Amino acid sequence: MKKIAIISAINTNYGTLLQAYATQQELQKLGLDTEIFYYTSDPIKQFYRVFNLPFLVTKLKALNVRLATKLWHPEIYKEILVREKVFMDFRLNKLRISSKISSKEELKNKVINYDGVVLGSDQVWNPQNLEMDYYTLNFVPDNIPKITYAPSFGVDIIPDSQIKKTREYLSRIEYISVREMAGSKIVKSITGRDVPTVCDPTALLTKEQWDNMKSAKKYTDDKYIFCYFLGANKQYRKFANEVTKLTGYKLIAIQHMDEFVKDDLNFADIKPYDVDPADFVNLVANAEMVLTDSFHGTMFSIYYSIPFFTFNYDIQGSKNSVNSRIDSIMKILDIGDRRFTGTEDVAECLKMGIDWNKIHCKLDDFRKTSESYLINALRSANLLENTK
Repeated sequence: MKKIAIISAINTNYGTLLQAYATQQELQKLGLDTEIFYYTSDPIKQFYRVFNLPFLVTKLKALNVRLATKLWHPEIYKEILVREKVFMDFRLNKLRISSKISSKEELKNKVINYDGVVLGSDQVWNPQNLEMDYYTLNFVPDNIPKITYAPSFGVDIIPDSQIKKTREYLSRIEYISVREMAGSKIVKSITGRDVPTVCDPTALLTKEQWDNMKSAKKYTDDKYIFCYFLGANKQYRKFANEVTKLTGYKLIAIQHMDEFVKDDLNFADIKPYDVDPADFVNLVANAEMVLTDSFHGTMFSIYYSIPFFTFNYDIQGSKNSVNSRIDSIMKILDIGDRRFTGTEDVAECLKMGIDWNKIHCKLDDFRKTSESYLINALRSANLLENTK
């Protein structure tokens, strides 16, 4: 059995951990022995990242979640600690992760014991991560095959100052795929290589596989709308309140993930914090409808055929935000009519139908071509001895 090192983000984020879980499950299904590396970046590299404005804004928002709640809303602070605990438990119980790796020297010494490396999904190639020099795979020797499955740049254009370094690390990776069409264009413009756009790792697993993974926790006996907003847009919350008024459904919301949102203090009927990624899937699967500005909130709604309303995730101080991944999947699945601004007539929106058969046919085709890319890359790298 070939040993594969998975390089993936595993921070406290539902989409991040769900894609890491799916990547590992898919590789293990193919008969590979996998381990996700748990790397804590070099402090010097982290220092240089402070000069990256989008990265700094993101970190300050995350810090504000703790400070604002600890100082002014201690009851919420305690709940956030509960959420962090269930995330940690999920990592320990659902993922095969290495012990902590604290330096580039440790990384280099560890990776030589593996037959190949697969770089997982999420925004690992976002420009704000370049100085970290981890998702570049520069620590992997030339003789170890390197495959990427659905990494995202999270932007449409790479800053001019990063093009040279980006070209250098991309040129060392033998098999490249990306998650968004914008990412394919970036790789083509920088390296001249045509690389495929593949589905998010979570789409590789069937609904039945997600059923086996999701929790059975019950948050209410009533019908409910599941709200998962990462941004602080007031208009989206007004839209959600109008939906609850017209439908009579309860509103369940996961709050204060990427930043502390003051408006959420009086928003939603049920505000659970003891929600790990398996609970997140459960909340989507049992909802009457989902309102979200999250890519994975959208994707899991599709997997479970739950009517969804997708909004842009607004990030102040960032031109790129994370909307390119939503742009891409909406185009591939031809579901642009499920994109909303929050200013629409809610009553009319609730009358809109969804052709689930068409969506799932397109998703199945996308899944098959994506899985074929992964299997062919693994075979070409002599990492796949047989296909199950």
